[in-house]
Amino acid sequence: MIVGEVNQIREIEKLKEKELREAQRQANQILLDMEKKIELSHNQALQDAEKKAEETKDKRIKDAQKEVEKILKNYQLEAETLKNEISQRIPRVVDSLIEKVWQEYGN
Repeated sequence: MIVGEVNQIREIEKLKEKELREAQRQANQILLDMEKKIELSHNQALQDAEKKAEETKDKRIKDAQKEVEKILKNYQLEAETLKNEISQRIPRVVDSLIEKVWQEYGN
């Protein structure tokens, strides 16, 4: 009778050890799954950050290009205005110089 109870206790201990090993295996699997999910989340966060950085860079480049075009247009307008002003002054300057030459050497 005592031998039977001892055997029964040993069987219960073996079953408990088996259940403990299974619980550890499941815990390890859960841990591995969570580590994989964390790695995937980390990678996704990095990709999202890189995408956002690229979008920000592209937007800044476009804004800078618009500003450059605006500045260039202003310089072109100023150059055109100066060109027109100079082309209007040239005949007057030439006439003035011719008149001075005639006054100096024309007599």
